[in-house]
Amino acid sequence: MQTATRPSWIPIIVGAMACLLSLTIYFVPALQASALIYFAYLLTPFTPILMMAIAQTKNTTASSNIYYDMATGAKILKLSRMLSVLGFLIAIPVIVVIARNFSEI
Repeated sequence: MQTATRPSWIPIIVGAMACLLSLTIYFVPALQASALIYFAYLLTPFTPILMMAIAQTKNTTASSNIYYDMATGAKILKLSRMLSVLGFLIAIPVIVVIARNFSEI
């Protein structure tokens, strides 16, 4: 008897860590003036979207297996979509900081 195949939580973990790292860079004033703010801008919207695409691809591929855990896969897809939206919302204040840094030059 074969057991259910479970989807990986790695895309959720990586996407959440990218959002948390970007928020950390945003809320530490010393880091806002450094080049890490540009890293936060690149990290936040693009990493969660990439992880959402990976989760969607893995879910679509694995769903043909009759032993695949579709309920957990649906949760992972929902969370990855939420992280993608959150990544864009986090990117907005980061863009404001970058614009402020450029206006002071």
